[in-house]
Amino acid sequence: RRRAASRAGSDLSRLDRWTPEKFAQFCVFCGTDYKEHDIHVKGFGIKTAFKVLCQHRTAERMIDWMYTDTRWQEKLPCPKDEFIHRYRCVLAAFWHHTVFDPRRGECVSIAAAFPDADRSLPGLQIRSICGEFHPKAYAARIAKGEIDARTHKERSQEPLTPAERSCIDRILAQKRSDQRAHNFQQTLREEAQRAEAVRAERASAEQAKKQAAAAATAAPTAPGDATAAAAGAPADDSAYGVAFAPGPAAPAPGTCVDVIGLRPVVLVQSYRECHLRAGGKAAGHLLGVYEHVLAKDALE
Repeated sequence: RRRAASRAGSDLSRLDRWTPEKFAQFCVFCGTDYKEHDIHVKGFGIKTAFKVLCQHRTAERMIDWMYTDTRWQEKLPCPKDEFIHRYRCVLAAFWHHTVFDPRRGECVSIAAAFPDADRSLPGLQIRSICGEFHPKAYAARIAKGEIDARTHKERSQEPLTPAERSCIDRILAQKRSDQRAHNFQQTLREEAQRAEAVRAERASAEQAKKQAAAAATAAPTAPGDATAAAAGAPADDSAYGVAFAPGPAAPAPGTCVDVIGLRPVVLVQSYRECHLRAGGKAAGHLLGVYEHVLAKDALE
């Protein structure tokens, strides 16, 4: 039961990734009251339709699969081309039904609200299925309920009863609450995505710093090979941020080393070799360091 509940929850979570177009395709298989040709498939109810459609990108790909699957072949009501035509006719009522656009003051297809979506249905005359648009002179009055949509005659205006008004107010209040909750969830998702992007950017920058630090402190392959060390070292010791004063021998770990023009630093770990060279403001640089830590401030 727990596994089944987990799978069901996982499937339902896919609704967040469905487009309005795919949800309408799903609704077609849930059954509609449109007077179109029968597309009902015995045994293909809401649960099965949802589960199978989750496995396909579009409903038409799902239909192609159903006609190759032995379980559904005999249950489909007609040949595939006819079934797809029937399916598209019903889908057209979802994708292209007529609505009133108050900004333009005229009737348009609902598809105008989804300009980036592909709602093409090859082989169909959309207006013959969804009806012609009402003339602009009548559209606004029909939307307001002042005239009948079919006869264009005046409609008798009767005030709402208190019970009807109360019911409408409750419905509108619930719709507004749902919209606010939806907007809030969208805001949370966007903020979470921005925070994740910032964390990823910081992690990438931190990794780049670590790699740069590791490359800067990498030891040469052979101890005492000043030539090889010089090949990979900067021309000026100041690039390291520290410089050792000239001296006949390497300083012992834990001793303070004078730095020309910089704060004192101390070697607190072991080292393999310290190569000192004379001349210039920066007198030497460290080669072949195993582990060392440079104090940020003067010795405490």
